[in-house]
Amino acid sequence: MENKRFITAALAAALFLTAIPAYSADEEPIYGSQLMTQQERIEHRERLRSAQSAEEREKIRNEHHKRMQERAKAAGKSLPDEPPKNGGFMQPGGKGSAGGGGGGGGR
Repeated sequence: MENKRFITAALAAALFLTAIPAYSADEEPIYGSQLMTQQERIEHRERLRSAQSAEEREKIRNEHHKRMQERAKAAGKSLPDEPPKNGGFMQPGGKGSAGGGGGGGGR
């Protein structure tokens, strides 16, 4: 009986942990990624990675935000009006940004 409880708890923990996304800096969730191809996501991350300053990364993010807003509108979808702070992203259900930039996030 004790063995069954342990196995059940271990399985529950494993399922829980697989439901939590783990992102490295290179896999930071991208605002509007659901509207992008895999290649576009790779190119966007590379642009951010090669930026020389925080200001340059912010400019890249703002330009990206504008493009994703236009793309969403053309597709009949909506994204938050304000750019996410520090490279945030859109949560499921369109609840705006969550998490910070730099290397994490929670999407």
